[in-house]
Amino acid sequence: MAFLARAARPSMRLMTGIPTLQVSRSFAAAPSAAPSAARAVEPKVPLRIYGLAGRYAHALFDSASQTKQLDKIEAEVKAFMQLVDKTPELQAVLSTPVLASELRVAAVNLYLDQIKASPVTRRFFALLAESGRAASARAIVDAFQRLMADHRNEVSAVVISASALSPALLARLSEKLKNKFLRPQDTLQIQTKIDESMIAGFQVQLGEKFIDMSLKTELDQKIRSIRSAMDAYFDRFPKVAKA
Repeated sequence: MAFLARAARPSMRLMTGIPTLQVSRSFAAAPSAAPSAARAVEPKVPLRIYGLAGRYAHALFDSASQTKQLDKIEAEVKAFMQLVDKTPELQAVLSTPVLASELRVAAVNLYLDQIKASPVTRRFFALLAESGRAASARAIVDAFQRLMADHRNEVSAVVISASALSPALLARLSEKLKNKFLRPQDTLQIQTKIDESMIAGFQVQLGEKFIDMSLKTELDQKIRSIRSAMDAYFDRFPKVAKA
């Protein structure tokens, strides 16, 4: 790939000033205050996401909070992932494990230049590239966006229906969900999907809550009930002995 040759030339310059960071640390510059004072002002994130994606996402969230750039960092990481989606060469850089880490970092920085990324975003993606975690960038950014949604008190719901719901029905459903499951400060974000196999009705996925009001599920339940009743009825009769 020709662009890798361009990335290789400035690699030492691009690596300068990018420290080897631990996931437990933030990507922001180290504060001058004493550690105890720094801990006292760290933002608390109610949502906890576990696993590799969660650890990196929380570290990025902490860094963006410390530098008061939450919205800016969110916009930058989303812009970078959009660039990944439409750039096969960048996809290859992130997904190729045998590529030297210095070359991977340099190549990533060339694309970060296109979105004029801030130092926090650069250090974040540099760490992923340097530590061999670049292939997990999508999952980490998705986890970070979940933290941002939680920070903004946004609650996402997925409504799956057999056909498009009318605006009036969707508004009524939204009101019911808010009154039943959300806090006053929460904002409901509804995503709609169509599944014609449901026949009629709808299903709602709201966090860990699942509401099923589809005709398909009701019919399946009735069929199981009929089968159970039929089996119970015929089980009362003795089996005919075979000759």
